[in-house]
Amino acid sequence: MRMKIIGTILLTAGMLPATLSLSANTGQVYINEVMQSAVGGDIDLLMEYPDGWVELYNSGTAAVSLKGYRIGKKIKFGKCYELPDVTIPAKGYLVIYCDKADTYVVSEKKDRFGRVTSVEREVHTDFRLTTDAESGVYLYTPDAVLVDSVHLPVMFKPNVGYGRLSDGDAVWGYEFQPTKGRPNEGGHPLAVLPDPYLSPAGYLGDPDHQAVFVKNMRMNRLKMSNGENVPNNAVVRYTTDGTEPCDTSEIMTSAGVYVDKNTIFKAAIFCDGYLTPDALTAVYLFHPRKLTLPTVSLVYDSLDMFSPEYGIIALNTKETKYNWRRPANFTYFGTVGLNPRINQICEVRVAGGWTRDNSQKTLIAYAHRRFGSDDYFDQAFWPTTRPEAYRAPSIMLRNSGNDFGNSFIRDGVAQAIVGMNTDLDWQGYQPAIYYINGKYDGLINIRERSNEDNVWTHYNGLEDITLIENAQLKEGDWQQYQDFVDFYSAEGHTYEEFDSVMDIVEYTNMMICNIFMSNTDFPGNNNTLWRPVAEGGRWRWIIKDVDRAFGIWGHAANEEYLNWVLNLPSNISSGERANGEYWTRLFRRLMSIERYRDLFLDMFTVYMGDFLTPEYMKKWITWAHDRVEPEYEFYSRVQRVNGKSSWENEINRMKNWTNSRWEDMYRQLAEYYSLDKAVPAVVNNNTTDLSFQIISINGVTLTGGRFNGRLFPGREYTFDGASKFSGFDVIGWEVATTGAAGTEKKVYMDETLSMTFPAGTKQVTVNAIFGQSGIENIETVADVVETFYYNPQGMESPTPFEGLNIVKYILRDGKTVTVKKFIK
Repeated sequence: MRMKIIGTILLTAGMLPATLSLSANTGQVYINEVMQSAVGGDIDLLMEYPDGWVELYNSGTAAVSLKGYRIGKKIKFGKCYELPDVTIPAKGYLVIYCDKADTYVVSEKKDRFGRVTSVEREVHTDFRLTTDAESGVYLYTPDAVLVDSVHLPVMFKPNVGYGRLSDGDAVWGYEFQPTKGRPNEGGHPLAVLPDPYLSPAGYLGDPDHQAVFVKNMRMNRLKMSNGENVPNNAVVRYTTDGTEPCDTSEIMTSAGVYVDKNTIFKAAIFCDGYLTPDALTAVYLFHPRKLTLPTVSLVYDSLDMFSPEYGIIALNTKETKYNWRRPANFTYFGTVGLNPRINQICEVRVAGGWTRDNSQKTLIAYAHRRFGSDDYFDQAFWPTTRPEAYRAPSIMLRNSGNDFGNSFIRDGVAQAIVGMNTDLDWQGYQPAIYYINGKYDGLINIRERSNEDNVWTHYNGLEDITLIENAQLKEGDWQQYQDFVDFYSAEGHTYEEFDSVMDIVEYTNMMICNIFMSNTDFPGNNNTLWRPVAEGGRWRWIIKDVDRAFGIWGHAANEEYLNWVLNLPSNISSGERANGEYWTRLFRRLMSIERYRDLFLDMFTVYMGDFLTPEYMKKWITWAHDRVEPEYEFYSRVQRVNGKSSWENEINRMKNWTNSRWEDMYRQLAEYYSLDKAVPAVVNNNTTDLSFQIISINGVTLTGGRFNGRLFPGREYTFDGASKFSGFDVIGWEVATTGAAGTEKKVYMDETLSMTFPAGTKQVTVNAIFGQSGIENIETVADVVETFYYNPQGMESPTPFEGLNIVKYILRDGKTVTVKKFIK
């Protein structure tokens, strides 16, 4: 069965080289036919649709062993792929799959007595064929003699074969039908026809529009594979039931086609003597409610998903975990507008572990240039959480993982809270409305990947990396990882040595997120780290699957994850096994270094007064809730998960959890570090204008210039500040400490403040004093209407004090200028 889906938007049909080509041949084995890019087709022995293939033909009267032969798209013998011990029979064919699988598959079929009745063999190379540029295929004997070669034009369309007119013939061209493994006898068309150009797809999410007329446009401006205009007698044929149009399908007239319900519309241009490629697919959706979210639509062959032999949804469970890919049409709509922002072919596969048993599967969608588009999705899917990520080679359509049927938002919110406020590699998050084959499937989360595609997006296309997931090599050089494990397994390394091989601050951000959220599915799972292969590259981590955040499944807010991940006694269930010695070794080694212990405590403490406050976390929970809420009731019915009332209760429980967790984390930190109970502390609460202020506590910069959390008495804190404006700086600090004797206020006339709050302190307030430098004679400026003087103890006077003064000038426009002066 052949899958035929292409994108809605017209693929560029530029001028191509002539479709006739001569190949060189010095023996009886020929390159006979080439498929640069296949979409669908026949399932191979790897249970995949091959990306592309090359057919060899033996014109001789004896079989030929191809052992040691080489084939490739590089003209150099040494760059070509060495073939295994495979034989091509006389007058027979061998199909070589070009899909980067780099394997030789042998499959035996046996009868009920165990006797082999047939054997199938498949060669899968380590390269894909070029589709977006002129290229070639080269076949060499073991002693580097060029047997045959063929020049390939830029691929005009996927699923269009390029072959000899007949087996072994010198004339090449596009084919009416590919003849993989069979004689070339179908003939060559005059040219390949392009896609039709349809009017924009769907009045999606606009209840006021009940129908749309689909029309063909710009027929006279479309170009064929040979660069000529489409013939005048060409017609557009279409279907509205999801099937492929054929030469007997309905013809689209100038009046267009009336569509008044969710429709998978397929159209193609037909003309005698010309090749009609796979039909263009357009999805028209009539969402019954006003759109509050973006919309994702997938169209695929149902058998590819649900076949009992090869369906990736029907056969995927937590036990099987098949990663087979299947072609699909991917359409993405924004919250407003008629036109899809993306409509292109992609491949999809099922992802996840235990969550593959959920009724709604998580899918990975892959873009690739061999489908006639780019190697990435050119779309900013995450405008709120990661607006800088506007190109992604692949994306995840996630069912919310362990949170499926609970809140639907946990992982995305937890990652966003920390990821948007720290240096951290994380997965952008955007909930979306979801349609499959024109049918509403509820909601899905559009997520960034946690693999090399995340690195590619955020590090300027960086590809030469080593990437490890759960101690398994995914990309690059295994030895680099083993060297790192050997390094941190040894005792006695210094902070500086660790910092030279890993990004300590980024790692700590990731650890704080998992610890605060009590994500007990880490570090023995969901542990992804990477580094540039280049010398001097440091390891970084990509946080993923923080599904157990905010007390999933009723988990208590006082779970002692910090002790648990340090392999110390904790109140976490012994059934949680992700804290094995191997997985916690790195963190334990770091926590044995005093400088790192201090850094970890300072970062954690500052974050809990910055963006890990209950108020800030609740804001993001509310943000996600408000976007999902209009669709949740309909989503819950389709997926048969908890209804809206239960869902609202779960959201409220998450918010309450943030209050309790915040309180208990201070307890856990105090106990681990043997500190006094943390006391309320506020920094910079004396101003509403924080836009220009940069404030740090013990070297940890506040994201918004203000701190509202707790600090530990007996521990030294250094407060530092700066201004984003030149000539306007911190000139002092105002400190108020409340203890048993009351509140004491002091002013410190230093740019940096270091102090330790004594035991018994009940509350602390620290405010930066900003002033302008370089203003010595401001009293003479006519705009000054009033002047106040303050001594270092904070006492105010209308006249100067002897010695150091903080002088505050009130200007005519109401603004205040503060300077520091020494007055005799």
